Amino acid sequence: VEIDVDGHVVRRAEQDGIVTVGPLRWRVVRSRGVLVETDAAAEQRDRREWSVTWALPLSGALGDDVAHAPTATAEALSLPPRLIATLPLEPDRRRVRLGPVTDAVLAGAAAAYVELVRSVAPDERLALVPEPGFPRSPLDGLLRTRIVAALRGAAWLPAPVLQQGDTAAIRELAP
Repeated sequence: VEIDVDGHVVRRAEQDGIVTVGPLRWRVVRSRGVLVETDAAAEQRDRREWSVTWALPLSGALGDDVAHAPTATAEALSLPPRLIATLPLEPDRRRVRLGPVTDAVLAGAAAAYVELVRSVAPDERLALVPEPGFPRSPLDGLLRTRIVAALRGAAWLPAPVLQQGDTAAIRELAP
């Protein structure tokens, strides 16, 4: 895909979960689902589907970021990748509206985050685990709690690779 704005061409390409936009590269994991409940907001009453995209920058750290629903909100996030999701917003379009729809989208976001963690090289996975500390916003706190719970219940750490003779050393250490 090419976009031409006043003679400046930006190219977008996607291959094997890597999206390139101009000089920037992102590892992307997407998920979608169907909502059991709908939001009371007028613009979302007919919406029956949710979607989540995690975009991990490969061209350098993201820095301070906010949730995108799909445009930027005032909900600061402390995670390395960018979250773009169909989160219901308050009327001022700056804060996420809490409730069952947000809960469903965050559950999907946490499950997709596990897939993002699994998609990176094993030696890079720990860098994606949410760091302990105070959340940057109420949404950040909810999301980090769900992600940590999802990671606890998933197989994402690489298994050790035993070399010849390791089993004998392991037997010696066993009580």
